[in-house]
Amino acid sequence: MTLLVAILARVVGATAARILAPIVACLAVVALIWGAWCLHEWQADRIISAAVEAREAELVSVSALATAEAALAKAQREAAAAQAAAEALEESRADADAEFQALLDEHNAYVEANQNAPADCTVSPDLLRLLRR
Repeated sequence: MTLLVAILARVVGATAARILAPIVACLAVVALIWGAWCLHEWQADRIISAAVEAREAELVSVSALATAEAALAKAQREAAAAQAAAEALEESRADADAEFQALLDEHNAYVEANQNAPADCTVSPDLLRLLRR
């Protein structure tokens, strides 16, 4: 404090320096506290903004993950539907092949049973004459 009084005494005089020294010291302490408070607020704002940015990035990545999972689930459902359709088509083809084979066997049996009919199943004049009788 004596150093502050000595410095102020040169500027304002010895009596005023003794009066102003405690006021100047209090103002210096207040300025120091205010500076520390401002520094604290600045650091807190910086930390909070970094945390908010990290949270936003996390939310974006969670959203992207959810979108990718939904797309994967959709693709899996479509693959299952395509597999079911392929199986149904294969069953239908097998049924059609069996029906074709049955009709072919029936046709061959008919051709063997009816030797009057030509093999190409065209109506000849003789067959037509026989049918009209």
